[in-house]
Amino acid sequence: MSTQRYDPAAVPTDLQEWIDGEHSTNLTVYTSPVFLYASRFTSADLCHGLIYARERLAEAVLSIVKAMTLAEESYSGRINVDVMQRAWGPDVGLGPNVLEDWQWQAEEGEESVFSTDWNKELRLRQTISAFCKLRVKVERDDGTLRKAILWEQDEGAGPKPIKPVTEAQ
Repeated sequence: MSTQRYDPAAVPTDLQEWIDGEHSTNLTVYTSPVFLYASRFTSADLCHGLIYARERLAEAVLSIVKAMTLAEESYSGRINVDVMQRAWGPDVGLGPNVLEDWQWQAEEGEESVFSTDWNKELRLRQTISAFCKLRVKVERDDGTLRKAILWEQDEGAGPKPIKPVTEAQ
């Protein structure tokens, strides 16, 4: 069992920039993450990249959850959060050909990531790509929801919000 742990500083800069970049949001279509096959990336680089992408997705999900809470508490009659949730459809997930949840979630998943040789494993690269796609989708929807909240605060009719937007950031 590997004793290596995730270190954000261990993610190569170009890999980090790629993860943070824009990606297609179609989660069901198989697209090969060609960039992730660059020979300069070691197996350890990709493992750190996977955890980094997972953390970026978690940040995006936390942000939209805060925005949804704010919208529901302050503008329940004017902003319909359910519409956004339904627009994602019943099959929201990471898509096909990715690692199992237990392989990347929590500390046990982190140990699994670092104790496996991933050099020829497509699923690690596909999971990184899927995290990126889902993060972009969540960030886009978060932005749309926050614009609706700001519109309600600036131009909408009704009382001031219970919580200012700055608290939900």
